[in-house]
Amino acid sequence: MKNSRIISEEINNIPIGQKRMLSEMISYLQHQLRPRLHFICTRNSGRSHLSQIWAHTLAYSYKFEVETFSNGTEATAFHPNAVATSRKSHF
Repeated sequence: MKNSRIISEEINNIPIGQKRMLSEMISYLQHQLRPRLHFICTRNSGRSHLSQIWAHTLAYSYKFEVETFSNGTEATAFHPNAVATSRKSHF
């Protein structure tokens, strides 16, 4: 994963016209749509749970309203420490 400094540099390199257009698109999407993201994995052993948590966290940090869901082909155990950590989030 790229660190925030590299991402900031990449964002700064976007031409102003494109930034304006992207800003308008983001504004439209935030006000017109509420995306629903479904993360599905075989056995539902944790990958979809973690994907859902990351997507929700990123959307929250960018103030983008989105619904996230985790699904799988069968119910399995999720590590108790991971469950406790995810419950501590303030979403």
